[in-house]
Amino acid sequence: MEKTYYEKIYQSQIEAVANISDLTTGRANLSGEVAHFGEEIAKIEGFLRLLWGEAFNISGRKSAYFKDLCKGILNGVNPESKHFWGEIPDYGQLFVEMVALSVFLIETKEHFWDTIIYKEKENITSYMNQITEANITKNNWQFFKVIVQMAFYKLKSSHFSAESLSQFIEIVNSYYKDEGFYTDGDTNSKDYYISWAFHYYGLLYDRYMSEYDPKNCEIFVKRAQEYVGAYLAHFDNNGIAVPFGRSLAYRFAQGALLSMMALTKKVKIDTEILATLLYKHITYWHNSDMLKPDGTLSVGYTYASTLMAENYNSAGSPYWAFKYYAILGCDALDEVFNSNEKTLDDEKISFKTGNFISQRTPTQTLFYPVNNTATTTGYKDKYQKFVYSSKFAFSVSKGVAHLDEGAFDNTLAIKDSDTGLFLTKLQEETFEVTEEYVSFTWSPKTGINIKTTIIPNGDRHKRIHEISTAIPIEIFDIGFANDDLDATTRSQVTWCGNYEATVVTPYGKTGSVNLSGYDEVLVEKTYPMTHLLFKKAILTGLCAKIEAGDYTFESEHYSYYEAR
Repeated sequence: MEKTYYEKIYQSQIEAVANISDLTTGRANLSGEVAHFGEEIAKIEGFLRLLWGEAFNISGRKSAYFKDLCKGILNGVNPESKHFWGEIPDYGQLFVEMVALSVFLIETKEHFWDTIIYKEKENITSYMNQITEANITKNNWQFFKVIVQMAFYKLKSSHFSAESLSQFIEIVNSYYKDEGFYTDGDTNSKDYYISWAFHYYGLLYDRYMSEYDPKNCEIFVKRAQEYVGAYLAHFDNNGIAVPFGRSLAYRFAQGALLSMMALTKKVKIDTEILATLLYKHITYWHNSDMLKPDGTLSVGYTYASTLMAENYNSAGSPYWAFKYYAILGCDALDEVFNSNEKTLDDEKISFKTGNFISQRTPTQTLFYPVNNTATTTGYKDKYQKFVYSSKFAFSVSKGVAHLDEGAFDNTLAIKDSDTGLFLTKLQEETFEVTEEYVSFTWSPKTGINIKTTIIPNGDRHKRIHEISTAIPIEIFDIGFANDDLDATTRSQVTWCGNYEATVVTPYGKTGSVNLSGYDEVLVEKTYPMTHLLFKKAILTGLCAKIEAGDYTFESEHYSYYEAR
């Protein structure tokens, strides 16, 4: 697809923000969701995240929009301006936004930095330098200190410190594990937001610092190369990434590393695959219901929803997705805009460092993770389900008192005989990842011990639950969610005794099969707006009541995407 295609989508998105905001104030007037840091910081956050896109929009350097952003920066960093962004406290959200500002300053140096006076330059770098000595979260935020020092070097600022840069890179390197995977600080979190983000910054570092620091640049590029296989294993052939983990409100930031690979050309990847995924990914999101009526990005996934959001998601947060627009930095004659379409191979592949199996079929990619957690809002739904699908996604619970509010797709929900509430997996005690299956032990409550084995098989998978319980319990082994928005006229439910339940909709077919042990099959409609894709969803599953003792249950669950 020609470059103009991406430019048109980008242009429509920035025009929506510009139409409701005076960007010269250093703020994007995005109303709605408020994060823990409040509305004022949220407006500044939204403004600064716009810089991700405009940093690489080489055709927009003379536009009024670009000039307004530049004025907004100068006002925001000026202590004498009524629009001053203020001092940033330790762990302050605006430290995150220093990355976009850094990249913008470097990429637009000729058109902005080189045109302003010394005092204005000092205001900018002094404001950014707050991050150097600040206490910030010990996770991916540490890379932000690296990026700011990188900007100081490129801008020849007196705030540049070779010692600090080296120290910050050492911290980042401590988060690297193997096979291209980073963790988010000292946690087990390896979701898309982490490794994809680290490699994005690593390739940026190589783009700007290859002469100054060739050793670390080589390391960052090598790691990104090692990660290519795992990265592509997150996508299906429609360019859709498997929704998994936190920060999903950033949406097409999932494809940002594809754009950075296209821009930097330091990672070996099939150009036709790269071009196909870039085009299909942004097209999927462009055709989704992600925009508010005013054309700005909402908090949510394929539609506006705060249920799935984190406490750090404000109205401006989704514009982190603008990292994708690194593709605008590519020349219009670049191969990525002039390549034939090519599909990814259907394959099942396991990653022991990433702790998951990926199964790509002709219509979807299925993701089977273990030992991958984060202490974030809704983490049990975002990390602990048995499987995540690019086409069938997952649900976020509204409560644990009833099956319909729990929306327990792809989980084993256990009804606690003491409280009547439902318990699900919160973490694994032990785990194993092989080429053929994932297996893990877990305990939802003292006296209940479970070993679960998941065996992927194309669009289907088998589950084996070995349960040892000291108390009577009721178990619900739930499969995939399906679209139930027009259920009265469009959904068909098929029952096969106590053996199988199937739901067929225009979207696709889902179902659950009792292979052994369960009492009956079930179909359950969930609370509205609990699913990431479907505003109303319907589940299939299996259930059984058991007394104290040892049991083995076997089931099969499937999802077939049909919509075109």
